[in-house]
Amino acid sequence: MLELKNLSVRYQGNLQDALSTINLSFTQGEFVCILGKSGAGKSTLVRCINGLQKPTDGEIIWGSSTLSQMNEEQLRKVRKEMGMIFQHFNLVPRLSVLQNVMTGMFGYRHTFKNLVGWFTKEEIDQAKQVIADVGLSDMIDRKVERLSGGQKQRVGIARSILQNPKLLLGDEPVSSLDPGTSIHIFNLLTEMHQRHGLLTIINVHDVELAKRYATRILALKDGEVSFDGKPEDFDEKEYDNTYVSSSNPVTI
Repeated sequence: MLELKNLSVRYQGNLQDALSTINLSFTQGEFVCILGKSGAGKSTLVRCINGLQKPTDGEIIWGSSTLSQMNEEQLRKVRKEMGMIFQHFNLVPRLSVLQNVMTGMFGYRHTFKNLVGWFTKEEIDQAKQVIADVGLSDMIDRKVERLSGGQKQRVGIARSILQNPKLLLGDEPVSSLDPGTSIHIFNLLTEMHQRHGLLTIINVHDVELAKRYATRILALKDGEVSFDGKPEDFDEKEYDNTYVSSSNPVTI
């Protein structure tokens, strides 16, 4: 379904690649968590997958399409199949929950209809359903600027699900949330993942969250894959290799 072939990214002025010769394949139904220290390449990898970051070398193959060879217009069409959940929500604060969620449909609609804000009853009903799915029906008309961080992230999830994606991506979606809210969001992500039969790939800063929810863990170190396997196999040795020097071991 998704394949990365010899994927490399080097930012201008940097001597070291942000990503170096990444070769990975993913199948529908996997819930993948990506671990690694800050600067390991996690965000760069996710941004490459949805076309926000162009690779320096290599290919990204989604279905029968090679994303790395597409222009912006072609990428825009493919991104309709990719929901994205951001660390800092990327919502419009002064718009309501419903209005923000409805933007998840924009990729499928005529630009003029999006500009004037014209939606059919069926489209509105679809948006209300996903808002109910994330538990925000009683806040449907509330401006997003009045929501808590956890509630804003639920709006982001609803917006992504309304796209009817096949692939759900997340770039540190819970890093700014407290532990209890993070668990609630991951419960919700897991429910949405299973209900819609998605391929889900999420950057995570919390190892325990990854081990609790993922079906597969990737670890990046200095732009390279240092671990790719089952959550239960990401043990103390792999943790030390990913996060700390061998001279300073820790217990997890």
